[in-house]
Amino acid sequence: MLRSLQSVILLFLIVSFFCVIGEHQLSNLGVDAMVLLIGNGYVFLLTLFSFWIVSNGLKAKSTTSFMGSVYSSFMLKLVLSAILVVAYVRLSKGQANMSAIFISMFLYLAYTFLEVSQLMKLLRKK
Repeated sequence: MLRSLQSVILLFLIVSFFCVIGEHQLSNLGVDAMVLLIGNGYVFLLTLFSFWIVSNGLKAKSTTSFMGSVYSSFMLKLVLSAILVVAYVRLSKGQANMSAIFISMFLYLAYTFLEVSQLMKLLRKK
């Protein structure tokens, strides 16, 4: 499983490294590096959990079970991400860093693309 997630782990490390090293440059662009770092970690963990759910679904005997794992994974990621964004915006009391939120949304898409491409490779092997 770890080998299948190399690209996801690499993306996580690159973005985290850039957030830590490029904090000043991000700040100049109006992006809160800490919010972006937390968003990156959150989406990374969600992707790992989602990958685990769907890869277990690949082992299912029936198509219905597999599709259930795909849909539950997708809904889980989407709902939990929405809850985090709403909670952050409410807790920041109007001071939310929208740039970091939008970059995190892009990271959500990038992680999802990498996850799906790796799952397709696993499916072809099966």
